[in-house]
Amino acid sequence: MWERSEKMGNYLVTALKKELENSELVENISGIGMEIGVHLKKTKSGSSITRNVMSVARKKGLHITYADDYNFQLMPPLTIEKKDVDLGIEILVNTLKSF
Repeated sequence: MWERSEKMGNYLVTALKKELENSELVENISGIGMEIGVHLKKTKSGSSITRNVMSVARKKGLHITYADDYNFQLMPPLTIEKKDVDLGIEILVNTLKSF
């Protein structure tokens, strides 16, 4: 299970970094195993959009966890299938691109 978690987590981080490398919203993506953190950039006004991003993603079926005003976490189950990881990536990327 640990090896699968590491493999799937690396896949998730790599895919998100590739999809969001030019995002004006994302500062950094990092993780260990299946606990992935997304750090958003501060807006010009200094306001946080983290809760708004989370709300939209949740309405689309992706559960993400609030960490602080500029960070949220993805923590999929260790038994998640790759097709579901890909769907989560799609939801998150589309959500972030909508802001």
